[in-house]
Amino acid sequence: MKKKSHMCLRIRPWEWYVSGGVAVTGLLELWLRDFNDVPFFWVILFWLSVLRIYIYGLGQLWRMLTGKDMQKAGKEHDELVNSFHAKIKNDIEMFGRNFLKDKTIDDYKKSHPESFKGRRFIACHECGGRSVWVKQMGSTRYGIHNQHICRTCGVALWRSNL
Repeated sequence: MKKKSHMCLRIRPWEWYVSGGVAVTGLLELWLRDFNDVPFFWVILFWLSVLRIYIYGLGQLWRMLTGKDMQKAGKEHDELVNSFHAKIKNDIEMFGRNFLKDKTIDDYKKSHPESFKGRRFIACHECGGRSVWVKQMGSTRYGIHNQHICRTCGVALWRSNL
């Protein structure tokens, strides 16, 4: 979600139309060089719109010099970093908690009994390869998480914790 910046000059649509009309009238006044042909009302509106933009710009400059917007941006950044940190911490916790769920060597033995002779691993259920590679997947408070992979075909066989 994108937040609006406080450092941009916001001019309402009707102010653009009035300012444009006033500017055109002011240019006509300069061009014609006859002040009596231009309604005085438009000249006043022109200078009021210029004054409003000038005062708003001074307000923006003051906020920038005092750092009010920077303090607010710093707080928003801190909140964003803290929420991101909490989310990552939660994701790591869930990863550690659910790493072995339905993926242990006992689960693999139940689903592929032909791959074992007693307690000893014989061959991969996919390719018949006999070599298993152990890849460390991460470390959490639940232990070091390992993935046991067939070296021949690359199929993930089971998971374990140290």
